[in-house]
Amino acid sequence: MSIFYNANITFYNKCFDEETEKDVYIRHYLYGVSWQSRRAITNSDKGVVTNNYADIFIKDCKDIKEKYLKPKEWLNSSNKDYFFTFKVGDVIVKGLTAFEFGTLKELKTLCDDVMIITSIEDSLDTSIPHIQIGAK
Repeated sequence: MSIFYNANITFYNKCFDEETEKDVYIRHYLYGVSWQSRRAITNSDKGVVTNNYADIFIKDCKDIKEKYLKPKEWLNSSNKDYFFTFKVGDVIVKGLTAFEFGTLKELKTLCDDVMIITSIEDSLDTSIPHIQIGAK
């Protein structure tokens, strides 16, 4: 399978702010990733159901080497604006956006291709270092 690096992404790390007692989303950018979309259509007792999915492949790059932390390490970091991670439940958007938002519904009204990360495969310690993200 050939991978084409065809997109830039904005992603929002979700974390709990103890001061406001609310979830907050910290915005980050990555350039030159592979975004592969697909749509699944299924029949159910409620009718036809359509779901959009994306597989995102991130090659080992300078930002990954310098700024990427494992999820628990990132949660314990005091500099969440500089460092980033990928966790199930984080939000990912195809393209570069400058939006701040209060709710996921609000972001979906502002942007196309808004997905929630559902799986992460960290293969940075392999012969072909990369991270693969599944999103829905």
